[in-house]
Amino acid sequence: MGTNIALVLSRGVTPVDKIDWHTMSNCMATIQELFKMSETGKIIIFPVGGIFQPENVQKTPISILMEKFIKRNIETTIKFLYEEESLDTWQNIENFDAKIKQENIDVSTVYVFADKFHSKRVEILLKYYGYKNIVIPKSHIELSLKEKIKEIFFIIATFIDPSGIKNPIIRKRLEKERRKRRDRTVYLNYR
Repeated sequence: MGTNIALVLSRGVTPVDKIDWHTMSNCMATIQELFKMSETGKIIIFPVGGIFQPENVQKTPISILMEKFIKRNIETTIKFLYEEESLDTWQNIENFDAKIKQENIDVSTVYVFADKFHSKRVEILLKYYGYKNIVIPKSHIELSLKEKIKEIFFIIATFIDPSGIKNPIIRKRLEKERRKRRDRTVYLNYR
């Protein structure tokens, strides 16, 4: 029997080092689903994400902030793994996959905790990396129209090029966004 992975994704950080409401909702959904997940095998909680906001907003990788939030809200001996370098969803899943392989984990099912639009992108990427059993629990997060339009664009881009490097238009767009996030010159406001 393999391991069930609770893949917890973020939306954003607010000043200073506070996870936003959407990210909090993803963490709480993870906590609520843990019992169901434990019925079918071993569990690892795997928050993903690095530092992508200006220094006056974020000093700690969001994956660490999510781990701390979950641990504050539930007593658990469940193992946590995380990656703290990624700047976007493509890198979240690329780094997640590398860590799973590095740790030699036999993955049974990946549970994706994100809003339904973000989850669709993650599902496309997970399938690209060869994960077959993907469960997306119902999310109670409602996105604004602006957020939905942006997510639809990213779903299409992910579908066109899940590698993020083969399509030159998508590659250049990702490089530009990553540069701004790495240099911490952009404040990501999703509202």
